[in-house]
Amino acid sequence: MDQSRLLGAEKGAETIPMTALMSLDVKSGELTYADFEPLSALIFSTVLSPDRKHAYGVYTTLTSIDVEGHRLEKRVPLDHTFYAVNLSTTAARSSREEPSATWVSTTRPASTRRRS
Repeated sequence: MDQSRLLGAEKGAETIPMTALMSLDVKSGELTYADFEPLSALIFSTVLSPDRKHAYGVYTTLTSIDVEGHRLEKRVPLDHTFYAVNLSTTAARSSREEPSATWVSTTRPASTRRRS
């Protein structure tokens, strides 16, 4: 594997560090990288949508990534640090249909949960 792409994009003689998604297909063993922005925010955990077109990452922001377009879609600041992100889709009528909605959720560490 050419490891030079892990360092980032070239701009003249300067290397620009990039944030990338690393994805492992456990059935085929294929490992892929998708750069999507210059290094600007830490993402602790990500999840890929079932169609593999979008990814969602979390830490101090919730990030939406267009995997096919290799670009950041949106980033929203969060009021706490989150370490995991979950994805749930509404059921499609058949397995060939796209889900009608995608919900992204995170869990807050126990020490930061509000007590009632």
